[in-house]
Amino acid sequence: MKLTVSHRIVTRFDPPRRRLLQSLRLYPTACASQKVLTWNVAVSEGVMGADFTDGVGDRTVTVSIPGETGEVVLTITGEVQTFDTLGVLRDLKEKISPVAYLTSTRLIRADGAVAQLAREALAGIDKTKALDRAHALANAVTGALTRTREHPAEMLTAAEVLAEGKGDQTAFAHVLIAAAHAAEMPARFVYGYFHKNAAELDVETRDSGALVTAPWSAHAWAEIWIEGMGWVGFDAVEECCPDEAYIRLCSGRDGLDAAPVRGVAMGMGAETCQVALDVTGAEQ
Repeated sequence: MKLTVSHRIVTRFDPPRRRLLQSLRLYPTACASQKVLTWNVAVSEGVMGADFTDGVGDRTVTVSIPGETGEVVLTITGEVQTFDTLGVLRDLKEKISPVAYLTSTRLIRADGAVAQLAREALAGIDKTKALDRAHALANAVTGALTRTREHPAEMLTAAEVLAEGKGDQTAFAHVLIAAAHAAEMPARFVYGYFHKNAAELDVETRDSGALVTAPWSAHAWAEIWIEGMGWVGFDAVEECCPDEAYIRLCSGRDGLDAAPVRGVAMGMGAETCQVALDVTGAEQ
């Protein structure tokens, strides 16, 4: 399938900020499931700096606006040819051991309720059948949560999401990762695009001067390490493994660690973001 992406994020600062420096991980992963046909990332008034691929295969580009700015417009456009690899992440040049993704964070720490969800989901499934266990965990998360369209100002922890019984795609991924960790299975968070993604979002926040991440409003899912297969994606919201309808961008331990847009600036005050996103697809 050929997917076409049009994504625009407008961030306004009141009062204006100075010396804005951002790190962008907005480039499709080099792997077997996708081939970039065209891709462009542009930042208004931005000066592109370092460009490198990190140890997990994510391309990172830094951008700076040395003077004062009251508005930053980030535009991502492109076309990607995608292929169905049954959710298996193949041909990724990665240097990090999957064991590193057994490490918990505040957002994906499993409490008693998450651990209980994992135990009930895996009851009766042989520990040697890792793929079956991963599917069972994803199905359990799907059954435990109701999807909401709201995007909270701050990400909730997996325990908080499960207690509320609802959340967006980020929340689903956090609960699934926490459940996998409870079952001693390496798991991580993935950001990307999904066919038919469309969003218009207005968000206003106040901070102390650190610009952590712009509202993303695209898609998120989890990957679980299966011995003998590698990383396999699980989208508990869509109840499937990622196929040709997905574009993978970047990964991390949780939604903050994987943030595609993050950075710092001098100054503090209100930050308002407007997001417009459209992902369309055409069969080949």
